[in-house]
Amino acid sequence: MTKIMQQNKNISIENNPVLQVKKHKQKSEKYQFISSDNIGKFFENEGFTLDGVSYANSRNEDKKGYQKHLMLFSRPDLLIDGDNKLQLLVQNSHDGSSALKINTGVYRAICANGLVSGNDLYSQTVRHIGKSINEQLKESLYYILGHMTSLKNEVETMKKTRLNFNESQRYMKNVVDARFKEIKNIDSIDLSTVDRVRRYQDNENDLFTFFNRCQESIIKGGVKYKTKHDRLDQYNNVIGIKYKNHTSRQITNIKKSIDLNKILWSEAVKLTA
Repeated sequence: MTKIMQQNKNISIENNPVLQVKKHKQKSEKYQFISSDNIGKFFENEGFTLDGVSYANSRNEDKKGYQKHLMLFSRPDLLIDGDNKLQLLVQNSHDGSSALKINTGVYRAICANGLVSGNDLYSQTVRHIGKSINEQLKESLYYILGHMTSLKNEVETMKKTRLNFNESQRYMKNVVDARFKEIKNIDSIDLSTVDRVRRYQDNENDLFTFFNRCQESIIKGGVKYKTKHDRLDQYNNVIGIKYKNHTSRQITNIKKSIDLNKILWSEAVKLTA
């Protein structure tokens, strides 16, 4: 029994897609079912350990137990230093909502952030049609492992990089624009709540530590912002402006979290050029 099954054996298949044993009924015969338990066995055979699993909540009752989910794997030899290790983030689904995707990430033991590299060089897609799944998995894994050194070098360069005030402000402006682009009527964002020190280990001024502080705020929430609205009288005539204070919530959507992490990473890498 793999660790995926061990960790999830008390959760019903009806709700947890990690335990699913068949594809969604609406998928065609050409669509190959990719068992997440078999994915776990593959990576365990390659020396990886399962660090955790998560899955998206499905509002569609018909797709519960088939929806998008995420598995995180690491291996002892893929260390950056004592506090950071490289990690594989494997995304799968059984309803056709996503291909099987493998992204590299950086696991920071201090705050347990799963961070996704922003360069497509470090990601691979395994299709649910075509040649065998294990063959595709092996090709994808060895492609990614061949570029792990590049990712490690990016982290080490970020740790040696110091930012000036204008650079840090520009970085935060770019990432909050991406985080809040779907929210209308934003008047202002308190950038001090983006670069917020939560623990003494984070009180450093290198780019990698700065990136982690911002990443935690953007993904886990806590960023304060104001929206601007018309103030109306009893006849719905505009008589002024009113402001509302808000605090961002944690990003729970898997795709949005990964997309934002990629933006956070790529914007940080730009600052090392």
